[in-house]
Amino acid sequence: MRSSLFDIDAFVSKVLNKKVAKLSIPEIKDIRNFKQLYKEELIDHKLEIVVGITNVFVENIKFFEDEKYKLISSKSLYCLEKEKDYVANFPSEFEVLTNDDYILDLSSSGVFELIEEIGKTSHYCKNLELGKNACRSIYKEWLKNTFDGYSEKVFVVLEKSEKKIVGILSLKKNQDKIFIDLLGVHSNCRRLGLASILLGKAIEWVKTLNEDLYVYTQGENISANRFYQKNGFIIKNFKLIYHKIF
Repeated sequence: MRSSLFDIDAFVSKVLNKKVAKLSIPEIKDIRNFKQLYKEELIDHKLEIVVGITNVFVENIKFFEDEKYKLISSKSLYCLEKEKDYVANFPSEFEVLTNDDYILDLSSSGVFELIEEIGKTSHYCKNLELGKNACRSIYKEWLKNTFDGYSEKVFVVLEKSEKKIVGILSLKKNQDKIFIDLLGVHSNCRRLGLASILLGKAIEWVKTLNEDLYVYTQGENISANRFYQKNGFIIKNFKLIYHKIF
């Protein structure tokens, strides 16, 4: 469902049981007319939560500030341009599977911790008005959908002894581009090279499609930005993320 301004987020709306929309705007040229259209559509759609997204344009920032939106986060768009060699000593106590070999059970060992790890940097989690339970609900459903056909390909890392999931990377197609959708590793399994191994598997798979690989990451998530930069990703865009709850 698409209007001239608002893009209704059916997934988040269903999870939160609130009408949620994204307001992704180009550079505003005529602020008076834009505000008028915004107010009219806001009333028509009866929105409860709006996620505003914009490049760093002064007029756009002023618009969000005037309308009492809260600056919540930012996001960087990266594209893989300089592929590196992924030669790593894979710890023997782990194994990598794909969604062809692994069936997700949300009650399985490690799943809750993975949801927490992935969701904690989300702009939804950073909105204290929504609360952590809302963010958990979003990412629980997101993870479920990932294994229900939403993703093109999924790679998981399992701890062999307990068959416990400790890492995941999923890929999706959006507007004919391949994106890393989810990437997360349990905090107690960091610095073992698991994220790099997952990324290497993803890159190998994307190469078979002869496609470019993209990823969005939160601008203030320094460790994630450094991870992608050192692995050959180049920043292509940077946007601010605002929230308003009505």
